[in-house]
Amino acid sequence: MHEFRCATHSIECPIVSRETVANILLAHAVRGGGGGVAGAAVEIARATARSWLAPLLDTACDRLAYVLRNLFDLAVERSKNNESLEGTV
Repeated sequence: MHEFRCATHSIECPIVSRETVANILLAHAVRGGGGGVAGAAVEIARATARSWLAPLLDTACDRLAYVLRNLFDLAVERSKNNESLEGTV
């Protein structure tokens, strides 16, 4: 988790272009959805965060899966050792 925190602090958040902002504002205006500018801001923030954090989250999940697989293997091995010790008693 510490590595993930360090990685996120070392990366600059991507700049959102004017065209992207204009397109999202236009889409909100056409849909007539509530929220207007606030809704568009939320959509921009989510899309930017998703594109910015997705690779980091993928890496963190891969590392977590690796650790969990190793822990599972260790647990199975320990369980087998405990069973063999109980069988000799």
